Amino acid sequence: AENYLALLDKAAEIRPDVDFYVIAITPVTVDSQFAYNSDINKYNRALEAVLADRENCRFVDAGAELKNDNGTLHEAFCADDQGVHLTPAAYYGVLWTLCQASA
Repeated sequence: AENYLALLDKAAEIRPDVDFYVIAITPVTVDSQFAYNSDINKYNRALEAVLADRENCRFVDAGAELKNDNGTLHEAFCADDQGVHLTPAAYYGVLWTLCQASA
């Protein structure tokens, strides 16, 4: 999260007049071997915390809408057998959440 913040600082030096929207890492399916939701959730919480005090940055948890009752990526939003890549419908949901955050 601190590395991400350093990148945002560099971007803000170039464009101090811009608001930045940082989208959370989206969840993976329960059987994904690529990544684990526990790690994703930990990283997202850390990223949200470091962005909380920044006026020009908003953390957007677009992945929240993609989760099932168990907190993992809903199978309907998974486009592959790795449990990672999203369907077009999932990307629409992410975009919608981003638009709502910027309104």
